[in-house]
Order: sequence, then C-alpha cells, then structure tokens
Amino acid sequence: VGEDAEVEPCLVDAGAFDPGQAGRQTAAQDTGNGPLRPYPDRTAIEASAPGKALAWMRPEDLFFLQIQGSGILNLDDGRRMKAVYAANNGWPFLSIANPMRSRGLLAGDNTSAETIRAWLADHRGPDAQAIMRLNPRYAFFNLVPDDGRRPVGTANVPLPAGRALAMGKSGSVVLQCV
Repeated sequence: VGEDAEVEPCLVDAGAFDPGQAGRQTAAQDTGNGPLRPYPDRTAIEASAPGKALAWMRPEDLFFLQIQGSGILNLDDGRRMKAVYAANNGWPFLSIANPMRSRGLLAGDNTSAETIRAWLADHRGPDAQAIMRLNPRYAFFNLVPDDGRRPVGTANVPLPAGRALAMGKSGSVVLQCV
C-alpha cells in the first residue's frame, strides 16, 4: 500500500479532465508547479519509483485490496491497521476474469475471486503482473488504527459481516467484497 511522498492525490471533479465525466470525483496530482493533472494508469504508476510506503504486501493482495476498497492489515509488530480507501486514479475498473478465461488461464466455469487470487499467487512475477495490469484502475489508501468497528459503505452505514456489493449507477455489480 503506497503513498507518493512527492505528489499527493487530491479529489477534483473528473470533468476537469474529461467533460463526459463531469460530476464524478477523481484523484488528481498536484505537483505544486502548475495545473492539476490526471493520474496515469496502473502500469505507469507501478513502473514509477515508489514513494513513501504505508505497508508492504504481496502484489495479488494489494490488487484485491484495491478492488475491495478497504481491509485490515496485520503488521509484523502485532498492530492491526485499517487500509481505508482514499481515492483512485480515475481510470475505469476492468475485470480480469474474462481475459483470464479467454486466454485459457482459468476454466470457463471457475472465475471466482479465490481462483483468480490463487492463479496470481502461483504465477507471481511478470505473468501475474501482466494480468493485473489489464485493470488500469489504481486505488490509494490511508492507514488508520483498527478500532474494531465494522467497515462502513458509502451511505456511512456499517456493512454486514461476510459480503457487501457495490453497484454502479447503471445497476451493474462492480465489486464484491468477501
């Protein structure tokens, strides 16, 4: 889970970069010497030198944390911290399940999150990285102490234990937290 120490994300109306996205919040880079600029895609972010790291984890765990939007981190010193969604780079979320199935990496009837995570772990390195980079969205987090409370959804209502669904404006399911 990383945070760029030199370029902090700030939330802006996405219409500043794409008039078709007006009214939707997105993260922008404030470099301190000119206009705000949109964040690049996952590939470019991951190719850049890391800034100040908030925590270190396996690439597939970070990928799923970014999809789920929050999580609990158990640190080596025994502390528990919440990784809380702060913003994303403004790129669309693209599922990797269909491309993995199309390439024969997963059975057509078995594209569950658990199966995808296992494949990514078993192929950690360039193969898994290439698959994860098919999703250009990159999420940014803040770390806060774990207060023991359940996570809350966008309506600021505690989520039920086990699962929560996030719905897109069109009514499509865009995320399933397990």
